[in-house]
Amino acid sequence: MLTRVFISALLACLAVVSQPQPSQAVTCGTWKEAEKSIRWYWEKAAPTEKILTIEQNGPPQTYSKVQSTNQKKIDEYGNEWEYYQKNPYCSVPAKLKVQQTSGPRIFNVSAVFKVSGRKFTFDDVAVGGSEALLEPGQALAPDVPEIKKIITEAYMANIPADLHSKIQVDKVMIAPRTLSRWDGGQSGYSMASVDMYLIIDGERKDKCEVSLVNLYKGDEKNMRLDAAGLWKVEFRIKQSMYRCTGKYQSRVSDFVNKVEVKAPPPPVDTSWMKEAVGTYKGEIEDELVNQGTTVLSMGSNGKISGTFTYTERKFQSEGEIYNCTPVKENELKCSWKNQKSMGMLIFNFDSSRSSFTGRWWGRAEKDSSKWDGKKTSGTVPAAASGAAGQPEVTPPPALKNIMKGFGF
Repeated sequence: MLTRVFISALLACLAVVSQPQPSQAVTCGTWKEAEKSIRWYWEKAAPTEKILTIEQNGPPQTYSKVQSTNQKKIDEYGNEWEYYQKNPYCSVPAKLKVQQTSGPRIFNVSAVFKVSGRKFTFDDVAVGGSEALLEPGQALAPDVPEIKKIITEAYMANIPADLHSKIQVDKVMIAPRTLSRWDGGQSGYSMASVDMYLIIDGERKDKCEVSLVNLYKGDEKNMRLDAAGLWKVEFRIKQSMYRCTGKYQSRVSDFVNKVEVKAPPPPVDTSWMKEAVGTYKGEIEDELVNQGTTVLSMGSNGKISGTFTYTERKFQSEGEIYNCTPVKENELKCSWKNQKSMGMLIFNFDSSRSSFTGRWWGRAEKDSSKWDGKKTSGTVPAAASGAAGQPEVTPPPALKNIMKGFGF
């Protein structure tokens, strides 16, 4: 009974059968076959890397792997059994020297062969550990954790000490295989695809995308490498300094020009914003162009926020509008979020603030979509008051006296 309960609890049961081993006449692939296979594999997997040398690194080795036969059976208890078998393999180890952008590197690889009929045929290449080779006067580039530390320390070095508690580096993200060695005999390193995330006044900011990172030792002018010195770094940031330093941008060095950032421009006039408050009906484009409602309100702090709704294919999208900032008169840039995503939007109001044309996007501004609205309630412009949207007309004095006689 216990055996039956135990078996019933299994999702799948395994049966391993042995495949007859090849006869002694079946030998592993030759070194000539192994070398040809490794070269073919490397040209396909890393076409930008040049193979400098390849040599055998020991005798062939045989082993077996347990693999599915793709045969299944359901037993009397309803359990599914999948049959596996041991298949013979062999490998020919090799040492491979390749030229990468960061310099030459030695790889330990093996050409793997499996039994097919009555002989071993090539199956795959197994790639093991590797080691960078240094050229004269060159030092091995620091590893990724050390590079992150160097970038963090370099950024914080440009920030006044009294701001260190307000501006912090949250993390540095480095894409794999982006380190390259300088050409022309120089032995510094460059990196691409580096993103930095900051915390400004306790709030995590959007990423600062780093466009270039140079790692070097020795003299900054020629950035040639002194293997005995400390690593130094130079990098530039793509985004505006406000994204990467917040309201403290005027006190933080500009990484592009290495000069103090100019004082921010005078504040944008915000007196018009109260007239933008109201309810708007219009088109919000998602996969389709949908009729939507946008409601904008103003808080006691003078900032605008709001909500929006629209229905697409019977699914109602409801969301928030927040972090609204005036770019210039009649232009508002905000953040939005709904049940499934978030992003940015821009509203451009007409001079009377009775309608707007806008666009929104998620990940990339270049993929923006339409977001328009016409005011249906809220603050009504003076020119639009009175009947039928016409300005009110004051009756002439004679007519006023007649109206007064009738009790008006």
